[in-house]
Amino acid sequence: MSLMTGLFNLLALLYIGRAVQLAVQVARNWNVVRQEPLTGEKQRLAEQAAFFLGVPPAVFVHELAHAVAVLAFGGQVAEFGYRVFWGYVVPQGSFTALQNWIIALVGTLGSLGFGALLWLVRPFSEDEPAARAPATRKRRVPARSPGRRRVPSRTKAKASG
Repeated sequence: MSLMTGLFNLLALLYIGRAVQLAVQVARNWNVVRQEPLTGEKQRLAEQAAFFLGVPPAVFVHELAHAVAVLAFGGQVAEFGYRVFWGYVVPQGSFTALQNWIIALVGTLGSLGFGALLWLVRPFSEDEPAARAPATRKRRVPARSPGRRRVPSRTKAKASG
């Protein structure tokens, strides 16, 4: 194992420890965390939870997308490494430059797709506009004074002169 791999593994272990702490903290205080108002402490907790609890599945989906692309181009996955906060795929096979580019790109596309999916399936609170059916907006007509006629607006032609 190289020095960098060892450092990444150590960092991942530290991150896992923090992720467990956060998960316990959020679970114990779930009702308080969800109540208004959003305080600075709650915002900090949400930001950390998004990173420490959201990144591990995103890393897995990212690396899985690379592996699927390798297989789709007829190659083999010689090694699939998942270390919770980082990962890697070692492809085996002969790929064109375009195929290599696509294999590299689909990891990012997998991450973006995973994020979009989470956003689409997230639970909505009743206070959020997206949770309600789209409201129909009534057009407000200004009150007219009696005796004034409403004249439709027309575009005025520029006077030449």
